[in-house]
Amino acid sequence: DGLCGKSHLDFSYVGPTDTHSIEGVSDAEQFEKTLHSLSIIGIEGPILKSFLQAICVVLQLGNLRFESDRNDTDRSTCSSQVELRLLSSLMWIPAKVLAIRLTQRVVKVRNETTQVPLSADAAKESTDALAKQLYDRVFLWLVKIINQATTATKLSSSLNHDGVKQYGIIGLLD
Repeated sequence: DGLCGKSHLDFSYVGPTDTHSIEGVSDAEQFEKTLHSLSIIGIEGPILKSFLQAICVVLQLGNLRFESDRNDTDRSTCSSQVELRLLSSLMWIPAKVLAIRLTQRVVKVRNETTQVPLSADAAKESTDALAKQLYDRVFLWLVKIINQATTATKLSSSLNHDGVKQYGIIGLLD
């Protein structure tokens, strides 16, 4: 896997930081705790792999750079081919196809479809918007899974002295 051994410094969306531990817990320890917590709510195995892969796709999208085509400044090309190949392997989409999809937009008018080239700036903005949308979807999915795992009907319930069902309560802070 091409992302093995990468750190936060390798991803433009994350960038450098001076903080490597919070409250005496290293990033590696915190990651292990996070994986354990995810397993408790059922995110493990292939689901965990897909979840982490989606996050890697988002991070890798941020590393793509675009430049104007030498022959036509209204067109762009992906100038970071190594990063594109890494993204391609994560998404299981051939790099050539991915490069085209990230540097063109499709316009449909009635029954006619046209591909319109994007400038370098527009391609970067579009790629960043895609990353933001993917991150949003992954986050909403995670919130849904957490809510399903902590819903009152999933928790043990008992009858109080009046014969009314009582549910356990979990309080969460943002």
